[in-house]
Amino acid sequence: MGLGKRTGELGLRMLAGAKPQNIVPQTVPNVMTFDWRQLHRWGIDEKRFPAGSVVRFTTPTFWQLYKWYVLGLVALVLVETLLIARLLLTQTRRREAEREKRRLSIVAETEHKRLGEIVANVPGVVWETVIDPVTRERKTTFISDYLRRMLGYTPQEWLAAPPGFGLKIMAAEDRAKATSESEAVIASGKEGVTQFRWQGKDGQTVWTESHLSPISDGNQNIIGLRGVTLDITQRKMAEEALRQAEERDRALLNAIPDLMFRANA
Repeated sequence: MGLGKRTGELGLRMLAGAKPQNIVPQTVPNVMTFDWRQLHRWGIDEKRFPAGSVVRFTTPTFWQLYKWYVLGLVALVLVETLLIARLLLTQTRRREAEREKRRLSIVAETEHKRLGEIVANVPGVVWETVIDPVTRERKTTFISDYLRRMLGYTPQEWLAAPPGFGLKIMAAEDRAKATSESEAVIASGKEGVTQFRWQGKDGQTVWTESHLSPISDGNQNIIGLRGVTLDITQRKMAEEALRQAEERDRALLNAIPDLMFRANA
């Protein structure tokens, strides 16, 4: 091909008027070309050829034909292996988390039972309320079973009632004072004590004394109250009986017009 091209160029130059003697002799590189099929047939090694030799009709190898397919398949296998390994790791961690959750659940249940036994021995109603940050309503989140003995209500009935159930069953003349004293505990963050009357489920009036403690969120924000409410009805009755006796004695003394005295021999 190269030789024919050079010959054609010389012919054009001569037709254009160039003299043959003025044309510099030219040579065309000699490239040796071999048929790969014949080399393969006769078992001739390509390394024995001169430098620059060209081998034609080469049959591509498997790697040359499917190299990218093989690389893609290997990449897919590696990705799938990594995904399977991650899945196994995730399942292992999840099983560990489930075991830890069961362990903590058992611990919490044991502690809750122990706490319930401790609270059950308290001669009063142990309770806890949280304050809604928007409405500022107080919602009871826990109340001990002593409530049955004091007022006749079950803890389930109390917790299912709307917020403010404690005020609803409180004597009307005690509500303002009790509310003011509990608000003072929330505002100051200090403990307090308040007394009021509750009406039991059977209609009986129960004098109570509540010892209040504020609940903080750790940032000095009061988010609720907890405390214990004691039945002081017997004490109030004794105080009332003593008061009435003192008034009766005072009335008797005031009714005697003459001075009374006692003298010995």
